[in-house]
Amino acid sequence: MELWYNFYHLLSFAALHLRDYEDIIPAVEIYSLLALCAGANRAFGTCSKAFVKLESLETLSPEQRQQYEDLALEIFTKHCPKDSKKTEMDGLLEGGEGKLPTCVATGRPITEYQFWMCSVCKHCVEAQEISNYNFCPLCHGSVG
Repeated sequence: MELWYNFYHLLSFAALHLRDYEDIIPAVEIYSLLALCAGANRAFGTCSKAFVKLESLETLSPEQRQQYEDLALEIFTKHCPKDSKKTEMDGLLEGGEGKLPTCVATGRPITEYQFWMCSVCKHCVEAQEISNYNFCPLCHGSVG
């Protein structure tokens, strides 16, 4: 159970980080993935916020909006829209001591002091992970 919690927690972290890319990735994809990952992580407060965002998207047809509303109703009649678990990482994500950088290769938060930063896009990769790449996983700038 603990392994799956960590897996879903990391997925939720990565999905939260995708909000920074709304100019590249369609919002419906970002918030659908966030709702799915947060629900699997039992973070129903985050899941609820993702559904609120989905239901307010102007790009959805009335039928799509209704499907999201129906699904949200089904989920939140069974589960209270509150996040069930808090961790130190959650506090950092919410602005406690500062936002942790996210590895663009793995989606995991970077908690080590040393990491690689791309000279082109300024995004980060875990130090042990960058050795697997010749180019930045995000912008394809040279690792060299």
